[in-house]
Amino acid sequence: MIALATYTYGTFGREAHVGVADYARSHSPKRWGDLVVIPMEGLGPDALKRYRLEGLIVSVPDEKTMRSVKSLGIPAVNISGMVANPDMPTIVIDNEKVGRTAATYYLERGYRHFAYVPLEWHQAYSEARGLGFVACVREAGYRVFWHGSWPRNLPDGAMRDTRELTSWLKALPKPVAIFTPQDAAAIPVYDHALAAGLSVPDQVAILGVDNEPQAHFFLSGISSIDVPVRQLGYQAAALLDRMLSGKQPERRMTLVPPGEVFTRATTDIRAIDDAEVIEALRYIREHACEGIGIEDITGRVSAGLRTLQRRFSSVLGTTMQDEIRRVRVARARKLLATTKMRIEEVAAACGFTDRNRFFVAFRALTGMSPSRFRATEQETAPSHAP
Repeated sequence: MIALATYTYGTFGREAHVGVADYARSHSPKRWGDLVVIPMEGLGPDALKRYRLEGLIVSVPDEKTMRSVKSLGIPAVNISGMVANPDMPTIVIDNEKVGRTAATYYLERGYRHFAYVPLEWHQAYSEARGLGFVACVREAGYRVFWHGSWPRNLPDGAMRDTRELTSWLKALPKPVAIFTPQDAAAIPVYDHALAAGLSVPDQVAILGVDNEPQAHFFLSGISSIDVPVRQLGYQAAALLDRMLSGKQPERRMTLVPPGEVFTRATTDIRAIDDAEVIEALRYIREHACEGIGIEDITGRVSAGLRTLQRRFSSVLGTTMQDEIRRVRVARARKLLATTKMRIEEVAAACGFTDRNRFFVAFRALTGMSPSRFRATEQETAPSHAP
């Protein structure tokens, strides 16, 4: 007998069931003919033994349950991201990439202020999605306002604030791009934003994860990152099938990348409501490290140089030249932190033709020299690992 044990009250459990069933129908029907569904409350060691299982696909919610599953001594595959570094074969959504997807989505829409609202209950995937969000935003040269007291150690680039949610939302710089690790967490953020008298999405944009039905039909429609749970269930069934045939997993953990972002009312506006400024900003982000100048940017839009400069400064509060410099320094920070390139090589790779100009720009935006920044990153990098 093979069993599937997941929570069934949300999209995740239902879609995982469909994925497993799709595999079962098309592979080894005799082996999968006795597939049963076990309620999560039946995952205690004594209850599990009563089923006389040959194999199990399970959403492991905690360390205790994982030990119960392992004590059975049968092939089992975990499909939950609730436990960090599970000690059993696992297929899960790439949660760090989910966070990066959210950050990229907002960065491409021109946002400069970012915030993260993790789950109130401590879950590994909530932290991983937040860390991915922070890392991507930080690489672009910005910081993330992180609500709440968990986790204990935040990565560089995140600023913790434990104020009550409504007060915190009021205090955030606007417009702000807020990311939450689930649609279920996005809905209360929306409620608190309205209670604070804030406009969604003009002042507060909100993005969740899971593409839950209630996100589709919520009063304003919650924008959401889709996660291919059906595919995850299918892959988990395929892995369990191989294990039942005596084959050992090639790796302990397999990560399934997130799907597309579904834009609805909570993000259906750009932080910058000027198409030519948006195009200029996008061109700078894509080509700043290629040694471009502001004349190159005007060739991408219909506005003249002076007009574009004036509109760019009016909308963003900075000049195009300053934005080019910021993007270059953000890229330099990443190269200094993650490679062994010589500082002169980093400067050239980021579009600086003069070493002294690189040093001046880097110190102006970071408060330290490139060599000091690299040394600091090397000292603190281990504590930032997700």
